[in-house]
Amino acid sequence: MGKLTLFLIFSFAYFGLFSQRLSIVDIQLEGNQKTKDFVIFRELDLKVGLALDILELEERIIRSKQNLQNTSLFNDIQITHTVNNQNVSILVQLKERWYLWPSIIFQLQERNFNDWWVNGHQFNRVNYGFSVRQFNFRGQRENLTLLFQSGYTDAIGIKYEKPMIKPMSPWGFVVDLNYATRHEIPVNSDDNKWVFYKNDDVFLRTETKGYFEYYLRQGFYTKHRFLLDFKKVTIDQSVLDWNQEYLMGSNQVENKLLSFIYHFRIDRRNNQNYPTKGSYFEAEAVKKGLGVFNNLPNYFYFQSEWKLFRALNERLFTSTSLRGKLSNQNIPGYYYQSTMSSRDLPRGYDLYAVDAQNFFTFKSNLKYNWFKKRKFNIKPIPFSKFNEIHFRSYFGPFFDIGYLEDMDTQRHNPLNYNWLISGGLGLDVVTYYDLVLRVEYTYNHLLEKGLFIHFTAPI
Repeated sequence: MGKLTLFLIFSFAYFGLFSQRLSIVDIQLEGNQKTKDFVIFRELDLKVGLALDILELEERIIRSKQNLQNTSLFNDIQITHTVNNQNVSILVQLKERWYLWPSIIFQLQERNFNDWWVNGHQFNRVNYGFSVRQFNFRGQRENLTLLFQSGYTDAIGIKYEKPMIKPMSPWGFVVDLNYATRHEIPVNSDDNKWVFYKNDDVFLRTETKGYFEYYLRQGFYTKHRFLLDFKKVTIDQSVLDWNQEYLMGSNQVENKLLSFIYHFRIDRRNNQNYPTKGSYFEAEAVKKGLGVFNNLPNYFYFQSEWKLFRALNERLFTSTSLRGKLSNQNIPGYYYQSTMSSRDLPRGYDLYAVDAQNFFTFKSNLKYNWFKKRKFNIKPIPFSKFNEIHFRSYFGPFFDIGYLEDMDTQRHNPLNYNWLISGGLGLDVVTYYDLVLRVEYTYNHLLEKGLFIHFTAPI
């Protein structure tokens, strides 16, 4: 038999196999002792009666596993299939997480761990208390949180989220109520540092906050959020001695604010906690002040972010992001100024308090996975929900650049109207229950260098 004949035979066999149409006839679930079946089926890109070829089947299985991983409901997910003639049976095997977390609150008042550590790591600038979080409440992916907090900020709150108002519905809602008081507050910023005022005898600021969110999840990756947000802020008269424009309007000691927020998101990341492939886009339009209350703020801003994650090979990855914000005017009232977070700023500026109404930031990473994902069993721990530890580690360089504008010219903050540039090396560890530890050595345009620690993904 000639080589041409053999080539033709294998070619016809190959194309015949991969062009054959298969039909899903059965989908079985195992291991979901608490989670309702419809919660899992909502995430599957597979359904009974679907006709597809073997390549499409494998692609849909991968997407289904990623969707289930992003629910954060399961420690382990396996999806397998068997083919009998042209009929396909799907088996989804799951290992559920522990869902009830009575947790101790140890929350730093500063913007990040590095700022707290450099400023003396004082424990009187820490929030403490406890919260009770019931994830996957009633097995329907609902979340219920009760908060009882003291320390730097005294607070009490409750939050409830229902992702599906009825089984398989694309509509869900969130209700969040919170009450907080503080004896110390930042009253202004100077030289890109917060200026604090403290009085142990009175509450300098009291906040009553609540919001209702109604959202639409289209397909697997697109989400529309509609929020109505209420906030009542009361300050002590002595705060005005430090900043007469602390609230909206000169010498105001109380503001009520009703806002409307529209948020749009397309999330195609393979893992929401620490992605290595896929893309992410979000845009948010915020209208502060709806004309319901007197002496209230009245302004608008728009912000957006785009992220891209690519795998160059099995162990080398890149990630980039572009984030920006535009406001329609200077925002009077220091309380309503938005101090940029670590997410907004280029890396290496963690120790600076930056107020900006307009900004953009570009971030980039090159990461090498020097420890592939591994799974360890801790035999002395008898509970399967706790005795498995997943571990991954990444190392590589990064480069960031940003620009910001603060239209309040009364503050002396030299980082405003400047290009912020930084670079360095980072080490990321991803482990138990999606915990992330990030250590970065950075060098910025001010010729400052330092070692910084974070507990979220870099991009």
